[in-house]
Amino acid sequence: MNRLQKSLTHSYRPVPSPLKAEFQKLGLTAGAVAVYIRRSHTHTLNMLNGVNPIPAEVETKMKELVEIVKADRKHQDASRLDEASLV
Repeated sequence: MNRLQKSLTHSYRPVPSPLKAEFQKLGLTAGAVAVYIRRSHTHTLNMLNGVNPIPAEVETKMKELVEIVKADRKHQDASRLDEASLV
């Protein structure tokens, strides 16, 4: 590989979106995210992997999904604690 090829190879490295890590931590698949934001699975993966830019309105919907899932998990945890205290 010559110097130009190395330069071109190293100049473009997609940087994954921080939202990708959030979705993985929450256990959400790219398919579930794609359905929520109404985009194709492939396009969603490309956005999360940093290949395609994430439009502002899509990023807003993704952040909204993270908040919804976190709130739901908190609610589930609280109801489990309530049930455990009744036993």
